[in-house]
Amino acid sequence: MPHLAPGFPRCFLEAHRGAAFLFLRRENAVERQVSLCLAKAHDDWHRMEDAPRAPRTVRVDPAAFVRELERIEAWTVSQRGILRDLGAETLDLSYERLFSDPGAETDRVLTFLKVPSGGLRFSRERKGNPFRPSEVVENHAELASALAERPTYARMLAAANAAGGAR
Repeated sequence: MPHLAPGFPRCFLEAHRGAAFLFLRRENAVERQVSLCLAKAHDDWHRMEDAPRAPRTVRVDPAAFVRELERIEAWTVSQRGILRDLGAETLDLSYERLFSDPGAETDRVLTFLKVPSGGLRFSRERKGNPFRPSEVVENHAELASALAERPTYARMLAAANAAGGAR
């Protein structure tokens, strides 16, 4: 919802007092941003098969990359604050956990929402990019330099490069 008009989230949430909210997020903001850059550059948003493929690459504008990380972080803090101020019941949920253990995470969501699990099917969607940012960001050194000034983001980049898989 970062693209919505100012004031919309608060009005929406106030109109839905008492509702339960899932706060879906990526654990690593740098991985999320690399994923978004790749998806936009290649118009490739989803994968349903496990077959490996060659890495697709993207050149990023490091300053714009950092601005977007900071913008989404500020938006997230704002939305969490609105939910907290309204006393909304929330469940924090990460894409990474959904992909690594869909059964357990789905059970957690259904329990939170007080919904029976009867006959659910899980998504066939797969992680789209099993490669490290250092393998897919053409100007990785420039990006690393820009992120070095922000320790949290620098740690996220290092973790993504160690683990692999921006999407």
